[in-house]
Amino acid sequence: MTYCRSCGEPIIPGDEYADIDGEAWCEGCLDDLPLCVLIPKLGWEWKTVQEGENVQCVDCKCCGDTEPLPVGTEYGEIDGDAFCEECLEDTPLSDLVERCGHDWKTASEEDIPDGYDG
Repeated sequence: MTYCRSCGEPIIPGDEYADIDGEAWCEGCLDDLPLCVLIPKLGWEWKTVQEGENVQCVDCKCCGDTEPLPVGTEYGEIDGDAFCEECLEDTPLSDLVERCGHDWKTASEEDIPDGYDG
């Protein structure tokens, strides 16, 4: 049996979900979380650029934008790299979960809860 850790709903065959530290989270519940909650849930940090810091978004930098993030800008720090909120929002949830070191899965027959007739 696999149930979403957040909403308690069963995860049925064909549903995509994240396995975060052994707990299943359905796509809908993760998608509803603001990034400032999601990134720490995935094991990383949500930060704000402070005066005197030179923080550059890795994804923006790859696209040619070499300007540092302005003071007061919130960003996620994943494995030592900074990602601005806009780039994180543009990243598919499955990619973000895997980038943070967790598994993105598609439920199979083994995940059907006993008694489910759906």
